[in-house]
Amino acid sequence: MASEKGFNGRITILCGELSGEIHAANLLKNLSKLVSVEFYALGSSLLRRENVKIVYDYKGISITGLGGVLRKIFPILRAYWAVKKHIKQKRPSVLILVDFPGLNLFFAKLAKKENIPVVYFIPPQIWAWGRRRIKIIKECVDLVISFFPFERSIYEAYGVRYQFVGHPYVNSLAPSYEKEKFFEEFSIPKGNPIIALFPGSREEEVKRHMPYFRDLIKRLEELLSHPFFIFAKAQSVDEREIKKYIRSFPNVRIIENLSKDILFFSDFAILASGSATLEAALAGVPSVVIYRLSFISYHVAKFLVKVPYVSLPNILLGEEIFPEFIQNLDTQKIAVTIRDMLKRDMRKKMEEHRAKIRSLLTLADGDPYRIASLKIVDLIREKYGSVPEAN
Repeated sequence: MASEKGFNGRITILCGELSGEIHAANLLKNLSKLVSVEFYALGSSLLRRENVKIVYDYKGISITGLGGVLRKIFPILRAYWAVKKHIKQKRPSVLILVDFPGLNLFFAKLAKKENIPVVYFIPPQIWAWGRRRIKIIKECVDLVISFFPFERSIYEAYGVRYQFVGHPYVNSLAPSYEKEKFFEEFSIPKGNPIIALFPGSREEEVKRHMPYFRDLIKRLEELLSHPFFIFAKAQSVDEREIKKYIRSFPNVRIIENLSKDILFFSDFAILASGSATLEAALAGVPSVVIYRLSFISYHVAKFLVKVPYVSLPNILLGEEIFPEFIQNLDTQKIAVTIRDMLKRDMRKKMEEHRAKIRSLLTLADGDPYRIASLKIVDLIREKYGSVPEAN
């Protein structure tokens, strides 16, 4: 068994989408400073650039909803068999799961059978739905590492070893450009209302949301004085999926990999629910949240979800600081809400919300990735004894 042979210097990390891969890359950078290790991953180009050996590229299996699973069942099965083969052959000393519970919980079970310690970094949102998953986590996961303090009571109630490390956005959320340079670089006019548009980080999300974003642009042009729109495109999304909806709009830009700059320099944001909602709150940007699932996925989620909000800022503060429009996306109603919020100039109120959220997500000990890495190394030492330090 892995624990009987000692630490073999191999760690495998499994993530299924870009947001998870970003966190995984930062975690591995910190781990590599503490222990001499060879990394393997279910990952993509970002981890590949960090010299991580890719067991399978997740780009073919990044999904949302039940419909996405059915459409991509064969790539998902290929990913599962590739990772299963890797675990059995390479026998990593630690398996680190990053979000993506639909597949990662299967790997947790497999690792348990192989006596390989499992760390869940960014665990499933069992506080919202999927409480049945807690049983698998209790049985198969040795350590849960979370960015959110409110998860502690749930995991500890089930006897799961849990560590809150703070949220990395609190310290890392800052624009890379100066505002003047950003506007000049991307030919953005000054003096106009700047509206940031975040249609999602998965192609399926973008395809579902873009018809509504197009309609919102039309309606906001009627309600506001010369608005200008900036689409934040994720690296994982084909730009053509956005362009085909906005060809008739001269007042739109598509900018890749600069979501923080876009948020900081915008007057308002329209967000597909996800990590972008938290980024917007920490940037102090008034926003609305929209989201649309497939018919089946929505009705399953409606039955299972047990929280009143879908966006993290609203969940953290227990109030609707960002109006939410889920499934029934009435673009006229959304546009009027945006106009009215802009009229009220909510920046001061957003600063108050921002300060509260920062306080909730800050841990005095420092960098969340470093704290998480130290906790993982502690677990390795418990399982294997001494470990070789990084050179």
